[in-house]
Parts: sequence; C-alpha cells; structure tokens
Amino acid sequence: MKVSKVLASLFLLGGIVLAGGVMNSASAPVHAATTEPAIIQLNDSTHMQTYQDDGTQNPGLTDKFTAGSRWRVTGTKVGKMGDDLYIRVATNTWLYYNTFDDANATLIAQLRADVQAYSQKQGNLGGYVIPTQVLNDIGKTLASTPVVERPGSTKVLRQLPAGTRWRLTARAYKPLVTKTDDSDVYFQIATGQWINIKYLGIEIRWGSPFIVNNTPVQAYRFNAATLQMDATTRQLKPYTAWRINGSHYLTVRGQAYLLVGQNEWVKPQQGSNK
Repeated sequence: MKVSKVLASLFLLGGIVLAGGVMNSASAPVHAATTEPAIIQLNDSTHMQTYQDDGTQNPGLTDKFTAGSRWRVTGTKVGKMGDDLYIRVATNTWLYYNTFDDANATLIAQLRADVQAYSQKQGNLGGYVIPTQVLNDIGKTLASTPVVERPGSTKVLRQLPAGTRWRLTARAYKPLVTKTDDSDVYFQIATGQWINIKYLGIEIRWGSPFIVNNTPVQAYRFNAATLQMDATTRQLKPYTAWRINGSHYLTVRGQAYLLVGQNEWVKPQQGSNK
C-alpha cells in the first residue's frame, strides 16, 4: 500500500471524506439556475457513478460523462453527511461535484449558497460545516492551543498546554467550491469546544512504515512559535525505513507531514510504505 493510500485513510478519519456508496440528499433547498444557465465542464474521463434523486446509486458506472463534455446543471445540493456537494445534470441523475472540473459563475454561486444554508442550519459561523461522521481519533497539541466555542470563532474559552492528548469526536471545515478554495479545519474535543488543526498532530496508531525513495529526504521540525515546519540540517538516507506515528497539516489543501521521529516530520510524497 502506497503512502497515498495511507493519506486517504488519514483524511477519511480527519480530513476530506470521499463520496460513499449512497449519497443522501440534504434538507437544504435544491437550487435551479435563475440567470445564465449553470454549466459544468468535466475534465476527467472516467467510469462515473451517478445517483438518483433520493440519493441511492444508479446501477453500474457510466462512460457518458466524458472529459471535455459540458452539461447544464438543473439542481445542486449538499449531501446529508455534510462533506460533499452534488449536481443534477439529467433527470434522476446526480454527479459528485469535483472542484477540478470547470463550473461557471452561476453554478459556483448556487453551490456557495447551498453551503451557507447548510452551515447556518447547523448554527455555525462563516460557512463552516460539521459532517455527521463520528470520529474517534486522538490529537496531540503541538503548541499552546486556544479552545474556541465553535469553528471559526475568535472567542477563546481556555488554553491547552503543548503535549496534551485529546479525543477528537467531530471535525468542521468550509466545503470547497473552486479549485483555488481552501479552509481551516477544526476538531471537537468536547461539547462546544473546538481546536484548529494547525495546533495539532493526529496520532496514527497502526504505525505504518515510511520507506524513503531513492534520494535523501529533508526532515522538518515543527516550530511551536510560528506553527510552521522548519527545515532541519538532517536528511533521511535513501531506502531507509521509518515508523509513521502521526500526521499534520494546516488547511484542507495544505501540505501534509508525517511524524517519523521525535518532532521529526517528512513530506509523504517523498517516500512510500512498502
């Protein structure tokens, strides 16, 4: 299994969740185009899963939606889990929305309105959404960490010292609508208590190996004062093996790092785990 698969598992737990077998519709209203038509241009030619109006899968995969094809979008919505967006391109035919496809301004506006409505229904600030997936991860504070009452809030309830461990039961972020969007990520440690991922390392309990590629790998050290990774003078030798004990990233699309030693971090793309 490659490190990319390890990362997929990490983000399934504490980052971005991939579309599941059933896409449930949210109670937020479905929007139709009101000015210029909402248009999506698909950029990947793949076997694609489509979904019915009630959220169940249509039988089999389809090759109908080819790369470069353009489709009029007649409806948009947030999935009931709260972590995916969907677009309707034909009768009883919904697609998972991918930010790397090209959406026109009308479609982007509709999707942003869906996200905002879903966020407000949850009582959140600034467009943050809390997916319904229940987490059971452990996070360790890497610096003095402010606890806020809700995602995106500036009201600090208390400070946690560095080095404390907390069970993470939910996460929140702003669903991405364009390829240039990004978002902070928050984790819940108790009812009404949230911390930003930039202060956290997420523990990896299964301890997968990290095998350095055929060139030396730069090691980094987390700087608690700046909340950034600083390059060190140390490099890991080619083909050496290291145990992965944690992960860290600043934003949804931020660079990920893997913990392989005492405050010693590497970029996952610089190795594999087999």
